[in-house]
Amino acid sequence: MNVIESVKKLNFPSDEYIVVGTGIMAVLGLKESHDIDIVVSPRLFELSKSNGWLETPYTYPDKIGQIYLKKDDMELYLDVNCGQFNPTLNELLSRKEVFDDINFISFGDLLRFKKEYNRPKDAKDIALIEKHLAEQLKKEGFASVYEWTDVPNTKYSEHAHKGKVSFFVIRGSVTFSGNITKTVSTGERFDVPVGANHFAVVGPEGCDWVVGEEVEGDS
Repeated sequence: MNVIESVKKLNFPSDEYIVVGTGIMAVLGLKESHDIDIVVSPRLFELSKSNGWLETPYTYPDKIGQIYLKKDDMELYLDVNCGQFNPTLNELLSRKEVFDDINFISFGDLLRFKKEYNRPKDAKDIALIEKHLAEQLKKEGFASVYEWTDVPNTKYSEHAHKGKVSFFVIRGSVTFSGNITKTVSTGERFDVPVGANHFAVVGPEGCDWVVGEEVEGDS
């Protein structure tokens, strides 16, 4: 399936849709895609309904009585929210990845959805995403790329980095203070400013990271 060509044929306005699910993984060759899931605006949802897309009832217990739209191997949703992760379409679009003029969900947001759904098939996708994120850091030229796990409430005393340190949070959260004030949560990337003194405290659920260091051993 050619995800990009299929979505282009829909001719949707660029500010009213985003391809979610594993479409971005298919485009990058990480796995095959057998359908295309798209979150659309309410206006586009109603327009598609009037244009003959099949109204399909949800079977998820928390969405009984609601519908999504289906045509061939494509499905349209007003949202794909789950658990504690409930972004709006505009929030997803603000972090989008664009390939050949088509909007795709970011890997960070996809990872958060996968963690919330937590189905057996999601575990396989999460492993592929983590591998991709590590390879991304390697391609950016980091001398050292590794995975790290912190137990809940781990505290890092004040320190600074000699070179660039970037990381993805795979699970959990970490909060910085000092000259950096920021909380980074599941699915998010943070590039730590070089030379900025800071403290860090891991959240109550612990934290799994993929870390890239410009200077090996700098974090």
